[in-house]
Order: sequence, then C-alpha cells, then structure tokens
Amino acid sequence: MFAQLFPDPFVRRLTLAGCGLMALAPVALLVAGVFFGWNLLLNTLPRGYGPVRPAGEYETMALVTRVPGVVALDNHLVDAVGSSQPSYTSAYSSIKVERLRRTVTTTAQAEALLAEYNASLIVWDGGDTVMITTREPINEVLPATIPFDPALPEATADHAAAMVYLFSRDLWAAEFAAPQEDTLTAILLRTEALRRMGRNLNEALAELTAPGLDDPAVYVMEAILLQELGAFDDALAATQQAIQLAPDSPLGYIQQGRVHIIRAEIDEALADFDTALTLDPTALDALRGRAEAYTATYDLRAALQALDAAVAVDSTDAELYLWRGRTRADLGDLEGARADFDMALDLANRSDLRAAILEARARANLQHEQYGAALDDYEALIDQVPDNEVYIARRGMVYWLQGDHDVARGIWEGGLASLDAAGLASSYNNRAWFLALEGIYEPALEYANISLSYDPVSPHTLHTRGYIYLETGRYAEAIGDFEDSLNYGIRHDPIYRDLGDAFFGLGQYADAIVFYEEYLTRTGYPPDLLTIRQRINEAQAALD
Repeated sequence: MFAQLFPDPFVRRLTLAGCGLMALAPVALLVAGVFFGWNLLLNTLPRGYGPVRPAGEYETMALVTRVPGVVALDNHLVDAVGSSQPSYTSAYSSIKVERLRRTVTTTAQAEALLAEYNASLIVWDGGDTVMITTREPINEVLPATIPFDPALPEATADHAAAMVYLFSRDLWAAEFAAPQEDTLTAILLRTEALRRMGRNLNEALAELTAPGLDDPAVYVMEAILLQELGAFDDALAATQQAIQLAPDSPLGYIQQGRVHIIRAEIDEALADFDTALTLDPTALDALRGRAEAYTATYDLRAALQALDAAVAVDSTDAELYLWRGRTRADLGDLEGARADFDMALDLANRSDLRAAILEARARANLQHEQYGAALDDYEALIDQVPDNEVYIARRGMVYWLQGDHDVARGIWEGGLASLDAAGLASSYNNRAWFLALEGIYEPALEYANISLSYDPVSPHTLHTRGYIYLETGRYAEAIGDFEDSLNYGIRHDPIYRDLGDAFFGLGQYADAIVFYEEYLTRTGYPPDLLTIRQRINEAQAALD
C-alpha cells in the first residue's frame, strides 16, 4: 500500500525518513524540556542548593558550608557560597580554586584562622548557630543596624550566605539568598541588598517598613534610606525614634551625626559622635564620623587625631590607613603618608583596594613633586590593571608635570590614528575631560577645541570646554558653553552645579542659587552636597 502510494523509491525513502523524524520529535522535545528545565531550576535556586554560578573574583573570602564545625576557606578565588561540598570546584571558573578545610569548635579558633590566612570573612556553622568573624569593620559589610554578632541565635546558613554575597558585592545573589520572611534580620538583609543595588530607594523603604517592626535597627536603616532620598528632616525623625527605643546604643547617634554632616551642621554631628563614644569608646563608626566631620570643614589636624583613635581601635583596617595616609599627605607629612600607604597595602585583601592605595600613594608623591616615585606607582598600577586608560593617562600626566611634554602627548594621543571623525571627536573629548579634572588646562583646552573641530555641536565637549573655562576663571565663556550644551541636549546633571559656580564667580548670586537648587533637585543626594549647601549659604549671605 505504502509502495503504491509512493512508487518513486527516492520519494518513498524521503517520506519514511520524515515520518521517523516526526515520531522522534516528541522524544526530542521531552529531552530538551528536561534539559532546559533542569538548568533553569539549578540556576534559579539559591546557592547552596544546586550548582553555583560564579560570584566574581575575590582575593580572599570564605564559603558558607552546611557541614557543622568546618570552615571552607579560599585564599584566592571564591565562586561558590553555601555549597554542601566544601571541596567543590566550579566548572565555571577558569582559575583553580584551592580549598582549605579546618575543623573549629570555638570563635577563637575561627579568629586564629582569620589571622593565619589573612581572610576577610569566615562563616562557619558551629552546630545550631552560624558564627561570623570579620577582619574588616562590620559596617563595611553591612550597616551596623543588622544584628550580626559573632554568635547570632536566629541566624541560619541562608542569612550567612546573604551576608557573604553583600560582602563580596554580589548584590543580586544577596537579595535572592536572603530568607523571604518577616524576621528582623531577613528584612534588613533584603533592604540592604536593594539599597546597594541602586534600585528604587522607595522600594527598599517599603520593604523595610511594611511589616511594621518597632525596632531601633529598623529606624536606623530607615534613616539611612531617607538620607539617601534627600529627606533629611524625616531621616532625623527616624534616628530620634531609634534613640528613644535604645538610648544606651550608639547606633542612633552615629546615624544622626551622619545626617547632620550632610546638612552642614558640624557641631551637632560632633556632639552626636561624642555621645556615641561616651556609650562605647570603641565605636569605630563614631570615630570615622568625627574624622569625616573634621575633613568636611578642612580641619585636617583634628581629622588626623580622630583617625589615630580609629586605628588604635582597629589596626587591621586597610581603609583606615589609606584615609590617614591621604590626610597626612595633605598636611605635608609625606613620609608618614607613605608609611600608612605601605601598611594599607600589607593589609589590603582586594585588588580594587590595592589599586586605590597605589593611586593615593602616587598622588601623594605628585603632591610633593616626587615624580620618579609617582611614575613607579603608576607603572605598578598599569601592571596590576593592564590597558586601564585612566592609569595610562595619569602616567602621561606625570611626564607633563615634570616637563616632558612630548612624552606626555605621545602617551595621551596613543591609539588615535585608526579612528574615524566621530571616534576622534569622542576620544579627544575624553582626553580633554581627563586633563581638565587633573588641572592640566593647556592641553585640555587644545584637545577640547580639536574635538569640536570634528563635531561642533557635541554637547559633552561643549560642557568639557565650559568646565575648563570655569576652572581658569573665564566665567562668561563658561556660561556660554554650558548653555549651548544644554540647548544641544546634554543629560548630565552636574552641568547645573557648574552653571551655579560660573554665576557665583561672576557675582550673580541669585542666578547661582537657582542653578544650585536645580542641581540638588535633580540629584537628590550628590556626593558634594555639603559643599553645595555651603555655597548656597554664601550666595544668600552675599545677597542679604
């Protein structure tokens, strides 16, 4: 029958093959469905319940393990957290991971491991309780509001995993790993993950306040979110709630002091930090707050005293030495600054932190015209982070500052020959902007003009040239370029601050205030908020 329907042998074979494929199709679909479904399941489960996706490269970090009494510690790379197999090596990693396993029964033994391997964080399960020990200040991991004491009764491995993710800046995983429950710790973990991810701060605030927990930690976290939203009066009200519920805790006073710094209320901030230190003389965040307050008012000697006190409390914090080194350099103590930078490098356990320390040391050497030492630092930075355009450009900057202008130009203009007109416009603008930020205005203006010769209506290059004019006191020309940049559609909020500075420089204080206020309205919580508020006060005083 089949042969009669399809007498041609070729057509018959082709038809039989097609029927065979149709018969196999359901099986193939089933296999594909199982394969993709299984992979989807494994890739959406929290780490610790399935194969682990890499979290990134970290020089020292710990594993959360569900094996009681065992610390699984990496000394080079961590891409697995929560694995039930402490010896697990990720197939996703191109770098060999060596696990170190030690049995511990006390916090002291965990701390000994911490010191032995120069680790940043150890998380271990001592049976019923997850134990957490950290070399860095706990506020560098999470705000001090999150109650992660060395022994936390309500902690689970999931809580600890979320904390490790936050520590390692794997924020999506932190939010995912945080238990979806309305306990205080889980809520604070989820809120902090949302905050650090840069997501809508109102979303984080809703996550925090929806359960209606009346706890000082909640109010301090609420104040942090409100501060970042620019609602400073509401933030102070939240810190007052925290202080009323826990008057003997320094946390509310510390956060209140931070809000006062942003509002340029330095005396009030110092009073809050002093109260916190009265309650706890070793409150590191209060000492940091005092240093920040004094730095904001350029009282660097008082800031140095606060940093000395902070280092006395925690002599293992690389970032404290980095901060103190910068302060000493600004005070003219290059040797003391170098000693601090060297100590910071010895303690640093992250490549990004080591880069920041090397760059700070390079800048301190530049500040004191030690060009050879600065070049050595930038060479070390380029070795650590090859092809980093910023470090390469700063190496050129050192040559320029020591008078080797031809060498500097050769470095800055490298890689331009193969670009088209659009690429040249963009690249010359990038170089002009970098040089302007570094205060090297002569070549910066030259490169900005070259960029505009390729693209005369580039809003970004017009802003760059306006900034150069602003920094060199050519305020009317700066305003012209800034206004043209706005007309051509720039979407860069700091241009409103720059317009405010230009009008301030011309003595047109009313216009300056208008643009400063526009800048604050658009940005909400900019890093230079304190400076802008002080400038507004100065402009208002000049008008009065």
